[in-house]
Amino acid sequence: MFKNWGSKDPYRTAEDVAFAAARFFQYGGTFQNYYMYHGGTNFGRTAGRPYITTSYDYNAPLDEYGNLNQPKWGHLKQLHQSLKSIEKILTYGNISTTDLGNFVSVTNYTFNGTTSCFFGNANSTNDAVVTTQGGRQLTVPAWSVSILPDCENEVYNTAKTVMVGRACGHAYEGNTLELSCEGRPIKAVQFASVGDPQGTCGSFEKDNCEGSKDAIKVISNACVGKETCSLEVSEAIFGTANGDNTEKKRLAVQIAC
Repeated sequence: MFKNWGSKDPYRTAEDVAFAAARFFQYGGTFQNYYMYHGGTNFGRTAGRPYITTSYDYNAPLDEYGNLNQPKWGHLKQLHQSLKSIEKILTYGNISTTDLGNFVSVTNYTFNGTTSCFFGNANSTNDAVVTTQGGRQLTVPAWSVSILPDCENEVYNTAKTVMVGRACGHAYEGNTLELSCEGRPIKAVQFASVGDPQGTCGSFEKDNCEGSKDAIKVISNACVGKETCSLEVSEAIFGTANGDNTEKKRLAVQIAC
């Protein structure tokens, strides 16, 4: 991937990068790197060939000046902290994967009587409900991987971006969105849109397609003051969206913790 003069900066969301990395480890990956993790610059006006810029920042977790690119840096840090916590099981354990259908899978790593789990949902539009070994039901958002070190409690999900003082989430129509401030109360709803919102955590924007009800007010009434909150994405709650009604609508939310 190269950036030509005048072209847009390459961009990939934190959630999608984390999904690819977590899925690699779910299926037995042992050595992984990022291109780029730290952006850079070829100083001067040479970049290998004509019309190629000297920057290869690529929206990396650390930009070409060494600054943290949030939420990507923090989201990947949390991912690798979660993987580090089960390092021995991942490197020495026996692996088994069960296909639950509809692009949903459960992978168990077992070592010395201890089991850690990955719940993977590679369906790009539909959330999945997976039952843990202890009988709990866990919602795994579309296009995401959940990590459960004890196969019961989720410590990380690739679609749930949490920054200091901020958390974001999204879910498609017909699914349930779960919001959490990780043990802290939800203070406010900073952004909410049902339809075709653009951008990612920290830079969401509304598009022309929008539900008829005030999504921020709806979510504030349901969630503010709570540590966790679940919302069904439906017309009954958020109203009928204008625009192209043939497309499946998506709810994107940013909360302050």
